[in-house]
This record gives sequence, structure tokens and C-alpha cells, in this order.
Amino acid sequence: MLVLAKAVMAIMLGFVTTVIFGYFVVKWLRKEKLGQNVSKTLGKRHESKQGTPTMGGIMFIIPIVVITIALILTGKMQFTPNLFIVLFVFIAYALLGYVDDYLVVKKHNNKGLSIFVKLLAQLVIALVFFYIYLSSGNEPVLNIHTLGIEIHLGWVYGLFLLFVLVGSSNAVNITDGLDGLAGGLSAIAFFAFGII
Repeated sequence: MLVLAKAVMAIMLGFVTTVIFGYFVVKWLRKEKLGQNVSKTLGKRHESKQGTPTMGGIMFIIPIVVITIALILTGKMQFTPNLFIVLFVFIAYALLGYVDDYLVVKKHNNKGLSIFVKLLAQLVIALVFFYIYLSSGNEPVLNIHTLGIEIHLGWVYGLFLLFVLVGSSNAVNITDGLDGLAGGLSAIAFFAFGII
């Protein structure tokens, strides 16, 4: 129960910090005119999104990284190889998203990084994840505790990681841009994971 209480407190701390930090980030993004460039081919419905602040991910990323570091330094959280993996993937994807958004703003169109470059970067992230995971003594095992299933995957675990990382990140990337769609679908997924 203590673990659940700590998890809920960490989530609430992250949420409150993000809301406060986000207020100032959105104002700064509007002031700097770091907004979306909407393609005319998307129709009238999307034209209203022209100028909507982009690179808003920093309002989630910076507070979470700062809070995590603060919790580690104060001894409230233990720095483990698994935490390092989570932070690495989180920051690596954040940097990939930042570069993509930066190119969109700089080029004044919707073409950031090419699909090939994005997939190549995600492949590298998955490979580094797999290497750190194995070198920290973890086993390449797919464990589904609720069903009592344990499958030893060996090197196929690396492909599984790639599938999960690329699939989940692009699922959000594709749905992002339509109001509430990414958030709504994510809420359903997080609710399911919470029950599990």
C-alpha cells in the first residue's frame, strides 16, 4: 500500500508542477510565435489551429525530470538501472520530438524530420534500451503476471522493445493534433494499465 501511496503522490506532484509550469510555457511559446503551420490540404477545420503553440512537450518533460532528480537527491527515490532506462527513453524521445518540432517551426511548414530518420532514431533508442537492460542483469523475459505467463524471448526481446516503443510513440503522434483524441485514447489505455 505504501508503494501505491508513493506512486499517487508522485503523479499528483508531477501533475500540479506541470500545470503551473505549463501556464508560463504556453505564454512564452505564444510570445515567441512558436506555433503550428497547418497545411491548406487539411481543410477548414484544421486552419483554426494555425499558430497553436508547438514544442509544448517541454512543459511535461522539464518538471518530470526535475522532480525525479529532486526525489533521487533527497533520498525519496532510489536510482536504479530500470529508472535510468525510463529516463533515457523519456529524454531521448523528448529530444527527437524537440528536433522535429524545431524543424517544423524553422521551415514554416509541417515537414519536420523524415519518417526514415524518425524510425532510425527510434531503432537506436530501442537498441540502447536493450543493451542497458541486459547489461544491468535483467533477463529478456516477457512476464504477464496477471495470467501467470512467462516467455523467454532471448534476442527477440529487442524486436519486441522496438515494436512497443515505435508503436506506442507513433500511436500518440498520429492521434495528436485532433483535439482531445490523443488525451482521450491515452486516458483509456492508462485506466486499463491501472486496473492491471
